[in-house]
Amino acid sequence: MLLTGGPGFAKGMDEPVALSIATQSLGEALRALAKISSLQILFDSDLVAGRVSPALVERLAPREALIRLLRGTPLEAIEQTADVVIIRARVVAPVLPQAPGRLPAAAAPVYAETPGALEEIIVTSQRRVERLQDVPISVRAYSRAVMEIQGTRSMDDIARLTPGVTFGRGRNYNSESSEISIRGIGSSAGAATTGVYIDDTPIQSRHLSFGTFTTYPALFDIDRVEVLRGPQGTLFGSGSEGGTVRFITPEPELHESSTYVRSEIASTR
Repeated sequence: MLLTGGPGFAKGMDEPVALSIATQSLGEALRALAKISSLQILFDSDLVAGRVSPALVERLAPREALIRLLRGTPLEAIEQTADVVIIRARVVAPVLPQAPGRLPAAAAPVYAETPGALEEIIVTSQRRVERLQDVPISVRAYSRAVMEIQGTRSMDDIARLTPGVTFGRGRNYNSESSEISIRGIGSSAGAATTGVYIDDTPIQSRHLSFGTFTTYPALFDIDRVEVLRGPQGTLFGSGSEGGTVRFITPEPELHESSTYVRSEIASTR
């Protein structure tokens, strides 16, 4: 996985910039675009291997530049945040149940071959199925595909990627001990201030006179992680003054069998 981009403030996806990108490998073209526009573009080097990009020598918005660079390839780009873009293999969003009267849309635009193509991101942060962009609270959602591309393996990575979330491992008892606060609201005694749920089951613990910690699940075979920032007492109770973190497991499939496998290898020199 490669993380590219120039330092400083991103110029924005819709603000034209002067491009001087020659015909070259797609990976090098994406690096050049990231540097010029001060964006962070994440992609797997295997995805772009052997692909050649067209030349771009004109003033273009990064959004349009991505569309042109990826045109004719089976790849798409997802705007994760205002200055972070993820390149991945194009996928077809599944048809999911929606609230009556709501139209399908996406939380993050996808820059594939067709301009304006959208990816559906569905959340259940308000105990009902709805589009992320329709939720009237501050929610950060991470799908399985996004977590795989970003190399997200644990709650430490979610906290690193989510503004306003502070996460630390406990120094005593066992190495999985951990504590979390959202937007600076934390508790060292009594009830927790951040709700932690696996689906609809709370797993956060109270701080008592002896060591108590919340153990977070590993992010394997998790369909989605939702981070709700701000008080969530109405839906998640008194232990969610700062916010709530929800780990959503995949829905069971009653008609087909499937297997999900992930492996990785690393070395230290």
